[in-house]
Amino acid sequence: MLNKRSPLPLARSFLSAGDRIGLRDPTYPGALDIFRGLELELVSSTSPARAYYAQPAIENPNGNPLREFERRALLEAAQGASAIIIEDDAYAETIFDGRPARPLLAEDPERVLHIGTLSKILCPGLRIGWLVTRHPKFSELVSEKQQTDLQAAPLTQRIVIEYLRGGHLDQHLTRIRCDYARKARTLRKAIARHLPEFSVQEPEGGFSLWLEDRPGDPRVSDLEWLSAAVQRGVSFDPGRSFRVWPSDRLALRLCYSSVAEDAIERGVRRLEEALRALSPDKRPGA
Repeated sequence: MLNKRSPLPLARSFLSAGDRIGLRDPTYPGALDIFRGLELELVSSTSPARAYYAQPAIENPNGNPLREFERRALLEAAQGASAIIIEDDAYAETIFDGRPARPLLAEDPERVLHIGTLSKILCPGLRIGWLVTRHPKFSELVSEKQQTDLQAAPLTQRIVIEYLRGGHLDQHLTRIRCDYARKARTLRKAIARHLPEFSVQEPEGGFSLWLEDRPGDPRVSDLEWLSAAVQRGVSFDPGRSFRVWPSDRLALRLCYSSVAEDAIERGVRRLEEALRALSPDKRPGA
């Protein structure tokens, strides 16, 4: 057991400063912070590298799985470069239809390091995660984990064991999948009404939407917009946090998991008000 989901022990065990790691853009900011802190060279997921990081089941921030050709290309790239794949499976159980794709671990168990967590489906405060792999360095990874945090908390692990024994998880997952799918639809409709110049993919899971403006030099920055939005009682994750490389597209991530459904429309309307106040010519359709 891990005390949290984090690729840090894996990256430290396999990589050194200057090594290349392949990623998709945009991606999880926590992983980006770790890889940059280790002074790794960030490259695209199709480039030769010592390691690859991916969220094949459901990506953060866009809420979609890798397509079959993308999964195959990733596996082939790792095999061709004799590299590992860090498979971050945090959102797999949130997929709305309840049928996550076969994990990459099942395709190449000695190359794929599969990490998961209960934080996205049960309770973030539990800080319980796991690592599954047949990689020969597994025992070294366990030692690295122990040096990082000594051990995961036994009390929270016991709480989870009793919860799972009670047979509650399946019912809970069914409920949150329905809730998230419904909120995602409501949020997409509100965006289409109030921020139609932004493109947004229809998510298949997770609990966030990724919005991007058309290419070009944005009239405002995501941080300026965030500041104006906070003054109106709403917030979002700036797109720059998820970028592997700089972009000229204004972007943001909107999370709907803990927002009441009847508050979503009001929240998006406030985001629109904040944006128009900063840049009046950014009106709908402009």
